[in-house]
Amino acid sequence: MQRAYVEVRIGDRVGRTDAIQQLKLNPNFARPVLTLDSVALPRRLCYAPPLTFSLHQLSPFPFASAVAVCEVTSFAKYLRKVPQEYEGEDVGWRNFDRVLRDEEAIEARMEFCAKEESNSIIDWWSKYYASIGDKRRAPGFDESGIQKLTVLE
Repeated sequence: MQRAYVEVRIGDRVGRTDAIQQLKLNPNFARPVLTLDSVALPRRLCYAPPLTFSLHQLSPFPFASAVAVCEVTSFAKYLRKVPQEYEGEDVGWRNFDRVLRDEEAIEARMEFCAKEESNSIIDWWSKYYASIGDKRRAPGFDESGIQKLTVLE
């Protein structure tokens, strides 16, 4: 099969995709969305007409042959259940407000460290060298008051 298209039929409406040209090289549609306008379906989908997908092969002759047909007669397994809206009290928002107040109180009690300047000469390596006792590579570390690392050997 070199060229094919899909036909979608529901009730009296028919939609057809563009032909897929080189099916073996690129088995994708040029436009992946097919829209059927003004399809009238009943409220109870058990009375809806079946949805039919037909795969047709285009040949060099002026006709197209049907290769496969798939018919969906029941929409039940394809429907998404819409959750019912909760009409209770706003318990969730009160709980949210309480949690937010608690977090703000915790943050107020925390001590924030001053942000280090980007040009600071004391970095992680200075802390390491001061911890192993190499004062030459960690100038000014003792005056900074920063705690030293525990280095295991």
